[in-house]
Amino acid sequence: MEEKELKVIQKAQELFMQYGIKSVSMDDIATHLSMSKKTIYKVVKDKKDLVGKVLDYNFETNSAKVEETLTPDLNAIEQMIELIKFVTWKVKYYSPNMIFDLQKFYPEEYLKLQKRKNKVLQEFYTYNFEKGIEEGLYRENMNVSVISRIIIYLTEKIIDNDQFTIEELCSPDFVVQLYLYHLHGIVSEKGLKILNEFENNFKYE
Repeated sequence: MEEKELKVIQKAQELFMQYGIKSVSMDDIATHLSMSKKTIYKVVKDKKDLVGKVLDYNFETNSAKVEETLTPDLNAIEQMIELIKFVTWKVKYYSPNMIFDLQKFYPEEYLKLQKRKNKVLQEFYTYNFEKGIEEGLYRENMNVSVISRIIIYLTEKIIDNDQFTIEELCSPDFVVQLYLYHLHGIVSEKGLKILNEFENNFKYE
């Protein structure tokens, strides 16, 4: 990716995350970059193309961060805690409007992103659950394949359901509560001690 294209994508991502997609025009992006709109159209075809490139970039950077949490130096619960910290940090910078705009105006791109994200999470959960069982931190009789798909399915349904507002879904506390709900269902007695310590000391950054 050329430097100019990267700058456009990064600035568009920043503005989309702050204000939503619909309310940010190509003129706005050009103004923030002190760049002509003609120059922007040399690296993207149109706004839809730009949204797609932003989502691709966002996916790649997030996936790399998720990969980093799978370091063997951390036990399974510590890996999950690192994932929780990353996701809570990430949602603080998301405008609820960005998720809404994706679902309403760019449904194909949104579904594509969800499928790619779920694949990464499936791999993460499978590795993490197997590691946790070996370490005695998760229930030894849990079905890794089933449980990993359940948490992904439930998360998707929660997002697509109207029981929670977009603002709630994008709040750090919601993320923490969702993961704690999940973890309390799979940890062993040994793992529960580590999880309780995290709950008692966790602070939002």
